[in-house]
Amino acid sequence: PYLEKKLALLQAKLNGFLSSDEHIENIYDKNSLEFWYSNSIRSHLKGDKKKALEFIDKCIKSNPKNPYFYEIKAQILYENGDGLNSSHNYRKALNLIKSERHFFFGLAKALYLTGGKRNYLESIELLKKYISIEEFPVDAWHFLALCYGKLKEYALSSLALSEKFLLLNDIKNAKLQLNRAIQFNSNNNDKNISSQITDLKIII
Repeated sequence: PYLEKKLALLQAKLNGFLSSDEHIENIYDKNSLEFWYSNSIRSHLKGDKKKALEFIDKCIKSNPKNPYFYEIKAQILYENGDGLNSSHNYRKALNLIKSERHFFFGLAKALYLTGGKRNYLESIELLKKYISIEEFPVDAWHFLALCYGKLKEYALSSLALSEKFLLLNDIKNAKLQLNRAIQFNSNNNDKNISSQITDLKIII
């Protein structure tokens, strides 16, 4: 029964992204968790933030220990420009599943959107953690570069972009960003940055 419930919610999530309103109305009871979950996603995709939040809040009220409801709410808020409340919901999700790497990335993006030095620094730590366990963290390297840029750590920002382009097999831009990192670091000669530059030189 436990796995069947999980499967039903997974199907509801997929229906929210892929199915029509008519199909969802035909297969689900309007007072069911699956109906609310699907319609939260459908409403969000149609740009109806109010309805999307109303439906996902019903899901949360019905099952407050499901971290993926908080994740969807966080995503809705993030994509509507509300980084602060998005980050609150990603934290709630992480409190329920501390090892979910996609929650790290979601929270990192929400913190970046919220802004402020403290949030940028926390976002950087989350992004580093995500990068260490994700196989193809292109977007994470991109956001890491953005965070470093906001903190005026331009050498580190360029290094992050170099890593991003390297993953994309864009050697030309990877070299360009590496050379920018070298230039930015020439005044400070930070040993940690110099070490990262050396490592990238060997790879590129």
